[in-house]
Amino acid sequence: MSTNLTNLLLALAINELIHVAFETWSVRDKVARLSAYINNKPYEETKLKIDTRAKSYGISIALFLVIVPIAYFGIGLLHLSVQSAV
Repeated sequence: MSTNLTNLLLALAINELIHVAFETWSVRDKVARLSAYINNKPYEETKLKIDTRAKSYGISIALFLVIVPIAYFGIGLLHLSVQSAV
């Protein structure tokens, strides 16, 4: 396996890790909002409103286009061998 392909796979894995972290944050926010609603407590909404599929896809694509190249070139600067990258 070539080093470029390994760097790309690592960059995609980093992007997926960040994506999953944002989804987890979103689920926790939703649970906190519903819990506050059930307990009749005030809840401060987040400033970021992602309420349509187009916004969700747009943010995911934008983060993909920003994170993957940065991670790819950052990993390339490390000069990892295939064995150490895996």
